Amino acid sequence: QRVGIGGTSTPTKALEVAGDISGSRLFLNSGTSDTVATFKSSDSTARIEITDDNTTNYIVSNTNSDSTLLSLGANNSTHAGNLNISSSGAVGIGTTSPETLLHLSSSGPTIQTIESVGSTDAFMRFVRNGSNGWAIGRDNDNASFRIAYAGSDTPSVGTGDVLTILNDGN
Repeated sequence: QRVGIGGTSTPTKALEVAGDISGSRLFLNSGTSDTVATFKSSDSTARIEITDDNTTNYIVSNTNSDSTLLSLGANNSTHAGNLNISSSGAVGIGTTSPETLLHLSSSGPTIQTIESVGSTDAFMRFVRNGSNGWAIGRDNDNASFRIAYAGSDTPSVGTGDVLTILNDGN
């Protein structure tokens, strides 16, 4: 049996809602509950499809014997081409089995870009919470590459530098 609400007289799904609903959107009010909606599948994979005129993307929840994986992207299953988040909080790009907090994988060169827009430095920090740390990256002042140390957990290139490579190689 099928139910159509709004501008549909021949629904194609069990529940089909069409037309202008509460200002062109579906509105669900949870009252005093934090859970607004529950989507439940009858097997180990649940999928929400998000579609416009020419693009389709998915939110996929998949449970296997090892873990639960939330997969976001253009593929309608847990797929290496999607952004994948494990039940332990590990994030995988290019992998469906992230092994660390951020796991990047590629069959070609695995390139990460850290881009600074404007007149700021582009760098990464390696810190021990509340203790000390290192910074590595590009100092905007003279387009040099620097490695810096700080006795705090907020190191920055251009301050406390222990190695500097200028843009001419020196």
